[in-house]
Amino acid sequence: MPKSKATSASFTNARLHQASFDMWATDQSESKLMPDTFVEDAKPDPDPVLVRSAGILTQTLTQEREGDKDANSGGDYYYSTFKPSHYQKAIFDFCLDPAGGDGMVDAVPGSGKSTTLIELAKRLPAGSSILMVAFNRHIAQELEPKLKLAGLHYRNNPRTGQRLVEAKTIHSIGYAALQKFLVSSSGGTGRLPLEESKYEVIIEKYIADLRLPNSVKISEYVYPIAKLLRFSQLTLTDPTDETALLNLALHYGITEVLPFWKTAVVALPLLLEEGRRVAQARNVINYDDMLYLPMALELTPTQTYDWVLVDEYQDINQAQLSFLLKLRAEGGGRFLFVGDYHQSIYGFSAADPAMKEVILARTGATVLPLSVCYRCPGSHVALAAEIYPEIEPAPNALVGRVSHEELDEDDVVSQVQKGDLIICRTTAPLIKMCFDLIKQGKQATVRGRDIGRSMKAVLTPLERSKYFECTAPNLRAYLDEYRDKQLELAKAKKAPPTTLEIIIDKVDAVWAVFEALALEDHAAAAAAAAGKGQGPGPARKTLQPKSVADIKKGIDRIFSDKGSHINLSTVHRAKGDEAKRVYILEPGQMPHPMAKQDWEVIQEWNCRYVALTRAKESLFLVKSSRPNHKSKSGGGATAKTAQNAHATPTCLSTESIGPVEQNIRVVGVSVRKYGHAALAPI
Repeated sequence: MPKSKATSASFTNARLHQASFDMWATDQSESKLMPDTFVEDAKPDPDPVLVRSAGILTQTLTQEREGDKDANSGGDYYYSTFKPSHYQKAIFDFCLDPAGGDGMVDAVPGSGKSTTLIELAKRLPAGSSILMVAFNRHIAQELEPKLKLAGLHYRNNPRTGQRLVEAKTIHSIGYAALQKFLVSSSGGTGRLPLEESKYEVIIEKYIADLRLPNSVKISEYVYPIAKLLRFSQLTLTDPTDETALLNLALHYGITEVLPFWKTAVVALPLLLEEGRRVAQARNVINYDDMLYLPMALELTPTQTYDWVLVDEYQDINQAQLSFLLKLRAEGGGRFLFVGDYHQSIYGFSAADPAMKEVILARTGATVLPLSVCYRCPGSHVALAAEIYPEIEPAPNALVGRVSHEELDEDDVVSQVQKGDLIICRTTAPLIKMCFDLIKQGKQATVRGRDIGRSMKAVLTPLERSKYFECTAPNLRAYLDEYRDKQLELAKAKKAPPTTLEIIIDKVDAVWAVFEALALEDHAAAAAAAAGKGQGPGPARKTLQPKSVADIKKGIDRIFSDKGSHINLSTVHRAKGDEAKRVYILEPGQMPHPMAKQDWEVIQEWNCRYVALTRAKESLFLVKSSRPNHKSKSGGGATAKTAQNAHATPTCLSTESIGPVEQNIRVVGVSVRKYGHAALAPI
């Protein structure tokens, strides 16, 4: 495939001024929007950069940061110097043609999507009602000041006084429809309350009413069934179709529900019906109800529009698309879907990998390109173009830096700086890196609270054991058995290889947390023995895990969606993020070796494409400290290597661990006895 070329740019006598904010995605597992968090040099979907030279504002060689605040301007935004590229001009011409119909813009990373939508809205007829659909609340809030400064915020319908140009999320549109149906139509007032644990409470009561044996812990059922229920809502899967539900569980890796599959299948339609009843009787909804209930109750939106401009089309799910299409104004409303199907990797939030084809089939949209990347240096674009050659560098793009395995993981720990982004295809390497950074006094977190929640679910069966002692051999034996049992169940249901990889990575991640906590305790004990553990106050409390609760606290400690000085993220969570310097751990895992089916392989190449297009200046492909590491299909903990700064404490030795079938005993209780009694099918 052809490689893109780039030339360097000179910024002589120009000072770049930017106010950049980090957008964190909706915490889908908790169904909450996380607070906005300021992070240096990390702003997704950037707008054109403005520079001040000789006291005169001019547009730079890129359109990357139009709308950013100029440090000397008192916080003003400037749009007057915008000059559309030939791609943008073609988009504007298409939309201004009354016979154009619906459109779809395939926009490469860093191509100025927000700028394009703002400028399009300025060019559309002044009397048009325009809705800009944002992927989450933070993006919608970011658009508001831009709409004001472009003069769009003040466009009103002269008859009704209603705003003609708005930025909203799909959830807020669904919420308004529910508010009208459940509250206003019945004469009520006030806001429709959200109860995020709504379905968990319904499921817990349902399972309790089954009067299962005392040996079964209700909490083991709640999370897996709730996850299956959520994905069935977002994909509009028929809850009475067992085959469709099984395909759903396997496709999205919801293997925790397989041990009690029949119970879940019988329960699901009843749980969804109870959710509807609770909404209508008590006006109680959760976050996903904002998408699901308007479709289930056949509601119509409170307003329709002449133009609906949808950002990140590749990340929407079936429920979102079906509700969006109801926003078309009667007698000629039009849609413009903007996104990049090469960045379709949001399966964890029920996004459909084939959404481009679905939209085209349902709307007949015309596809238009937006192919210039203004974010990345030319050398980074050239790497990305080896995967998808459509991407082009900006005319005067920086050359940039690409480091091919010149650094190992220890080098990253020592040189990573505030504002840097560290990404990896899998979770376990990020956990080790995060703890290593914390030990060096650097503030770091791993993005993805729902990942942490899924990891904690692995440990749930241990919580009811009075005899489990959390030593390395005992925990390793349990994790091996858990992994093997989950793999066996998934393979029996013909799960795709990537589902098996999710199971393995989750178990590896739990072990990585335990290992890191034990290493911290080992280091503290060594320091105390050397006479360094005494201070003016009490000695530091060690984190040696002595219970499952301690491991869960360790998971909570590092997983967050609020951001930190240094952010670590799986590639799936990093889409939309950017930083001047980006480190990719274990780049050889993309595409992942367990991806076999065509759609899986495509998603894996998409992951690599996303990873290569996050950096604005320097990209580091990090050499793994585990050169022989391969994605495992079973067995054992990850081996430590000579590069590690600390020797492995004896409490972590797993050499003596035999197969689980040998019934390793823990204080007189076999692993088999406490390990998976609750995982037997009902």
